[in-house]
Order: sequence, then C-alpha cells, then structure tokens
Amino acid sequence: MHLYSGLYRKILLLVLLVSVQIDTSVADINKNFHFLQLPFEGLSHHTVNCIFQDEKGFLWLGTINGLNKFDGYSYQVYQAKENLEKGLSNNYINSINQDAKENLWIGTKYGLNIFSQDQDQFITYFPKLNDPNSISNSNIEIIYRDKNNRMWVGTWGGLSLYREETDDFINYIHDSQDENSLSGDVVTSIMEDSQGRLWIGTAFSGLNMLDLSTNRIKRFKKDETKNNCISGNSISAIYEDEKGQIWVGVEQGGLNRFEEKTQTFKWYLNEEKTNSIASNTVYSIIEDENGELMVGGMNGGISVYNGSEDNFSRYDTYGNYNPFGSKASVFCHYKLKTGEVVIATSNGGVKIQDNYPADINLYRNVEGNARSLPMNNVSAICEDKSGNYWIGTYGGGLSYFDAQTKQFKLFPAFKDKTVNCLYLDKKNVLWIGTLENGLAKYEPKSNQFTYYRSNTEDAESISANLVTAVIGGDYGLWVGTDHGVNFFDIESGKFTHFESTDYKNKKVDIGKVNAFLIDYTYKLWVATETGLFSFDEENKKFRPYDRRNLNTDSNQGWISYLYEDKHQHIWMNSLDGTVSLLNINRKPVDISISNPNYEITGVTNILEDFNGYLWITARQGLLKCSMNYDNYSIHVLNSFDVNDGLQGELFNNRAGIVSKKTGEILIGGLEGLNKFNPNQMNLNPNAPPVFITDIKVNGKELKIRDEKDISQLEKIDLSGKEAATIDFSFTALNYVKPLKTQYAYKLEGYDENWQYAGNKRMASYANLPAGNYNLKVRASNNDGIWNNHGSNLKINIMPVIWETTGFKLGVMSVALLAITLGFVGYKRVMKRREGLVSILEMVSGNHTGGLSRDSHDKVFIEKVVKFVESNITNEDLSIEALCNEMGLSRAKLFRDVKKITGKTVSGFIKDIRLEKAKLYLDDNPRSVSEVAYTIGFKSHAHFSRSFKEKFGVSPSAYVLET
Repeated sequence: MHLYSGLYRKILLLVLLVSVQIDTSVADINKNFHFLQLPFEGLSHHTVNCIFQDEKGFLWLGTINGLNKFDGYSYQVYQAKENLEKGLSNNYINSINQDAKENLWIGTKYGLNIFSQDQDQFITYFPKLNDPNSISNSNIEIIYRDKNNRMWVGTWGGLSLYREETDDFINYIHDSQDENSLSGDVVTSIMEDSQGRLWIGTAFSGLNMLDLSTNRIKRFKKDETKNNCISGNSISAIYEDEKGQIWVGVEQGGLNRFEEKTQTFKWYLNEEKTNSIASNTVYSIIEDENGELMVGGMNGGISVYNGSEDNFSRYDTYGNYNPFGSKASVFCHYKLKTGEVVIATSNGGVKIQDNYPADINLYRNVEGNARSLPMNNVSAICEDKSGNYWIGTYGGGLSYFDAQTKQFKLFPAFKDKTVNCLYLDKKNVLWIGTLENGLAKYEPKSNQFTYYRSNTEDAESISANLVTAVIGGDYGLWVGTDHGVNFFDIESGKFTHFESTDYKNKKVDIGKVNAFLIDYTYKLWVATETGLFSFDEENKKFRPYDRRNLNTDSNQGWISYLYEDKHQHIWMNSLDGTVSLLNINRKPVDISISNPNYEITGVTNILEDFNGYLWITARQGLLKCSMNYDNYSIHVLNSFDVNDGLQGELFNNRAGIVSKKTGEILIGGLEGLNKFNPNQMNLNPNAPPVFITDIKVNGKELKIRDEKDISQLEKIDLSGKEAATIDFSFTALNYVKPLKTQYAYKLEGYDENWQYAGNKRMASYANLPAGNYNLKVRASNNDGIWNNHGSNLKINIMPVIWETTGFKLGVMSVALLAITLGFVGYKRVMKRREGLVSILEMVSGNHTGGLSRDSHDKVFIEKVVKFVESNITNEDLSIEALCNEMGLSRAKLFRDVKKITGKTVSGFIKDIRLEKAKLYLDDNPRSVSEVAYTIGFKSHAHFSRSFKEKFGVSPSAYVLET
C-alpha cells in the first residue's frame, strides 16, 4: 500500500510500533549529550513537526495544531480561525523558512502562508484552476531557500519555484513520458549542495538531482537487482556534510551515503548490534557544532555517526547511552546560530542541546550497587594524601571514594549510621564524629575502629556522645559536642572538658559546638549555638566574642559556620542566614554585594579555589564569586542549580572541600555528592540578542501604525499628556536555561546609572517630562556573558499644547498675560521641583540620621521612591511587591527603611503618595477625589484626613491657597 510521507508519519504517531533489538554488548561512548526540555506550557501542541530560527533569533515551532513563536520564556501562538482574513490557512504545519526580506514562509496541509512580521499578517497561496503558474498543490511538505535566495516549495503536486517579479510559480511535475521530469509529484525534501545541484526527495518515487545550470534531472530509484542503488523510494531527509558528502534518509530504508565517483549509494541499516544505526526510518540529519553527524528517526532517539569506524553510537534525547534504543521518535533537528541542536520528538515537545554544561559530576546511591554512595545525604568530606576521599553521610555511615575508579567502598563494621564530621590527622588516622557513639578512630593499616564514648563514672571521658566537630591541636584533638568543647590527649586517651566560661563576671555556657577554625595565628575559634568563642592559650580558657560586634539580625548567638580565606579574613554564618566577616585584625566589616539583584543567605560552605574565586553554597544554589577586599564587595560571577547537575537545592554545613592535590571541589547535600573542577567549568560564550517586545502606555498596549512588530521599532512618539506611565517588556533570546538570564536597562536622559533588573524583563517609568530619551536594554546569557550592545529605542515625549513653541509665541502677543502666565508657570515649576526634592529629603525631616547625597542610603531611597511612583495608582500595592523589587527580605526592608527614614515601610509609602498628591495639586489642579484615586487612596475621606495630618491643611484648602 502506498503511503505518502506525511500520512505515514501520522499513522506512526498513533501506533508507534516498537521493534527492539537486544544486545548485551556495550559500545564505546565518546560523547555525552546534554539536552534541556523547552517548556510545554503555552505550546499549541506537544508534537512538533518543524523548527526554524529567524534572522533575529526567535524560534518558530510548527506543530500539528498551530504555529508558535518562542522567545525563551513563552509562546505566541498563531492558529487558523474561521472567517479570519489574512490569517493562517491551516493549523497542521509541515515546514517553516524565511526569505531574503525576512518574511516567514509556512507550509501547511492546506495552503502556503507568507507571514510579514512587520505587518503581522499572512498572505496565502492556493492552486488556481487552469493556472499553470499557481502553486502546484495546497498540501505543502517542504520549503527551501537556495543560495540565490530563491524559494522552492515541495508539495503533493510537485516542486514549485516562486517568482517574485510576477508573484507566481514555475512548477516541476512528474511526466510519465519525460524521463527528465520529476520521478514523482509528492516532494518531501529539498537540498542544494555545494556544487549548485538541487536534490529533491519524493514519497515512494525516489530521489532526483536537478542540475540548475542545464535544468536537467537525474533520477535515483531502488532497484531490487542492485545492491548499490538507493535503499528505498520514500525519501525523508537529505543533507550535505562539511566534507561535501551527501546523506539521504529513507523511510524503512535507513541511511544512505552517496558515492560521487560511482554515482552509487552505501547503505546503513539497523542490525542486531548496538553500533548500527538505531532506526531504519530516518527523519532528520544534521551536523552538530563539533561536525558529528546526528541522525534522528522513528523509535531510535539519536544515532551519531563515527566516521573513523564507519559505525554509530546511539543516544536517547536526554543524553544517556541506551543500548536498546530510545523509544523517542526524533522528527526533526535544527541547529541554532549559536550552535545548539534543537530536537523535536514524538509528543515530547522540543529539547535543546546544552553545548556548555557545567561539567558537575553527581554521585548518588544506586539501589543494588554496593559500590555507589551508601546514602544521598552527605554530611562530611575529607581528602587523604593519595587524593581520594572519606565521605560521611547521615544514615549511610562511612565510605571511601576512589577518585580514579569513581567507586565507593563501604564500611559495614562501622557502628554508627550518622557521621557528623571527619578529620584526618598527619599520621593518616581518621577521626569521626558520630551521633550516638562519641568520637571514633579508624586506622587504615589495621582496618580497626576504636570508639571513645561518654562514661558518667569517668570524668575524663568525652562529655557527650554526640560529636559535631573535630580539629587537630598541638598535642591532641579539639572535639566539639552538644555539651561544649573537649580537648582529647591522644597519648593518654583523656578528655578535658570546656562546657562553660566566665565573661564579665557571669557564667556563659558554650553549648552545642557547630564548627572549629584554627586561624593563621594558630588561634582556635569555636562557633556554637550561644555565639563565637576564641581560646585563650595563656589562661587555658575560652573567651566569648562580643555579640554586639557581629553583623547579625536575630539569633545573634548562633554561629553555624566558620571559614578563613587566603586573606586571613574569617567568614561566619548565623542561624538566620546572615553572613558576617572579621578582618585580619578580627574586627567586623560590612559586606555588600555588587550585584544588586543577588542576595546571599543561608550560607553552608565557602570554598576558595586555586585562582582565588569563592564558591559559596547558599539558599540561592552554588555561586561563583569574586571578592573586592578594598571595599568588601562580593561580585557574583555565575550561579548554578539543579539544571547544571547540582544534587539539589540544600547543601549541608561544612560538607565541602577543595582538593589540595587537584583543585577539584566536592560538596555534599541532602540529595548526593557533587564533584567538579573549577578550571573546567564550561561557559556559554554566546551573548544573546535583546529585543523590546511590548510597550504599554497607561496600562494599555501601544498601537503602532501599520501594525509593525514592536521588536522592529527604532523610535516612538508619545504625548506627554496621555503617557502618565510607560511599561516596557523585553527579552533576550537565550534558549539554554533562560531563567538565569540577567537584564539591565537605562533610560538615557532620565537615569543616571544602569538599572539591574535580575531576571525581570520589564522597566516602568511614570510622568516623564517632555523631551527625547533613549531606552537601552542589555542582557547576559545563563553564564553571565553580557550583550552590551543590546537594544535601543528612541522615545520622544511630545509636550502638551501649552509647552509648544507655537503656543508660547501666541501667548507672547499679549504681554501682560504672558508675564502673568510666566509667573504662574514659574511658581508651579518651583513648587514641583520643591515637591520632587521633598520626596527624597523628607527622610531627614523627622529623623536624626539625615540623608547624605553621596551615601548608599540615597541610592536605596531613590529606588524605593521610583518603584512606588511607578505603581502610584495601585491602591493594593503590597510590601511584598516592594521586597521583590528591592531583592530584600521583609525584615531587611523594614530595618533599612526604619534606619534611614525613621519611618515604617507603610508610613514611608504613604508619605510618597501624599507628596505626589501635593505635586498634582500644584502642577495641574484637579478635583480632590480624582487626585485621591490617582495616587492610590481608596477613599476621599481617608485621603483628606491623611493630607491634613501631613501638611496641616485640607487638600481643598490647599488648592485654594495655591
């Protein structure tokens, strides 16, 4: 039974019969693929037939139920609708391409559509009765643009070449009486090779080679009597690789390589071995960024051609080797301008290749594998002299990790399932802090464990069986427990207890020990639940560090982490997540983050690599940072999360180390162990293009003349009277981990500095004065590489009528009136200027601290004011929204506003609203009710009462005075 290509695919979509060949051998793996799933939400259908990236970089996906434009975050869907003129003709999309004028060509089951993005409309071509120069058929299979920018269309009625000058087509069709005609009329694939020949694949009629210089066609068909002919007549894909070799995919005929000299074909078929091609139905062929041929087909995932061995490696679409063949049917590949390969699978949406994975190795427990991590909750790590690692877990006991074999050795004889800490001394003896069995010692030479437990009848035994920290001292070990500090004399086997100390004639309990640190002066520091202590060697006692000196909010006594960096600064983290820093003189210093949209809280590990970069595990994931010790500013360079291979979102305290031998970093958390080399982290070098995608004026979408695409605009003109608020939306076309894309914007003529928006894709302005502005937007990719050129939009805010030159000249004709109006205008301008200043300076009016023009406080308050002004009409403006905008916790926002202004956050917002109301009444008198609602008050009465409380006069009386 003859089935056309499209119909054959549809039946396979419904049936998906799988023929699995099982082979117990395992092929060599020479490449790891990393694919990320693009979002399903918003996609018009999960079965994608074709993929195309336009000249600007937007991704277009043709599905069986509509056309989708993707910007990395969301989809704009185009679908056919009844009685819609100039709309999409059909929802089943088979092919997408673009002409030299950047018009999109969309081939559907019913009609060829040319989409003008500038005009946001479709022009559709159908065959016309008795017109040989209309398109050959309405069922479009393939659209191709050749090197001369000519558009070729393969249909169920032949091959059509578009003529722009006459807006019609030249058709190539099958003629049974002419051997120089197409071999068949259902054209499924088109490709122009490096020699200028056009290859045309048909459904069940073989392959054609059209010499464009002579307009002659050579046919290639399967001949059952020959072994070197093409393997089948249903052609589904044609591709020329970088070496000039022609590859042809055949439905149920595998992959063919064209031998130019002999004009024959070599077949590659699925066989009962794992190094053969995975599927005999090949839908798509493409080369990746490394020049490796990737072949996708029915029920076969991806097959990668190994040229040196003339065979294949099989992969599924998640990058895992699968010797049985993946059940995913790859319908099409597409290589983006940045080199990533995008793949569409059966009912699986679209996946994008990550060419720059973070190369973070993850080790987890594998059920039934005795050489895997014994438990995923990793609590402690230490390195031995050979560069291998001891690993402690919560619930899985102790294990030893061989860095070469990447296997774990378990110790079932160890009596405690919970390891709190590990310390390896100079004699290669391992000391283990346990949950219930005190301090344990393991000697590798004898393979014996010794336990030092608490004994109430022995005052020189360890004070408690819960051991939380261990570190080496001059003559023994310092051991932390949940009942203070112990010093263990190894030779005598005796413990000295330090459970409390005297401070200012008061007894202070040391409490539960969280961490030890011996600094560059060999002083011992102890982090506990009651605070930070240091050991006075001369007096043999612990001294508390004055808590008032620590930069912590609440729970000031609880210090959970200590780390000394290469500059001899001590870092610490309190229970509430606040990070503090003591300088080389052990005085506290204020830390700032130069990236205003980052917050570092809940720090569990701080590690410094060989290059001086800090690697911080926190609630925000894994952060690579640089530190400016001149102003104690942390700059976040990159952030990593589970999409980069991290074990999870939560890391354990002190469960991280830097290998002294290799510089590798190992970090443990609740979901496993991560290991990576900081010098081998792949960074995506491709800075993304940036576009302004939407403009709203007073909350309504801006209507552009000729219905042009917003991203095409270079300039807009707005009336100052009508544009009280302007909201700009923008996007960067970074399809690999787009949620990690960062944005910055600046309105030249208004903003003095760049505004960093984090991953927020919006900028808002209110009440811009008349004038010319230039909005600049730039963005970084997922690895912090910025496109500093970005996007630019010129904005002309036109003055209202009384600000125009013509109006002023008219007014000047009446001198007295001009003087009067000038005086009134001057008075209003001065009041407006005074009002604008008062919004910023009112923070010093009732507050003794005042506001320095050059201080960070001024920048902070300006940002708060700007946000409130941008949302002035929102009567339900929440403090949470302000927290999100400022990137601060609720407590931090309350504290900072109170410190600078002497006011609560709600009171400060209210003052901003009232100052804005005063400006409105000064500049353009309106009714009191109108002003009240304009600035976000829910009632006239509430506004009047609040206004009088602040200014000593009712708004109505104020208008009369003005």
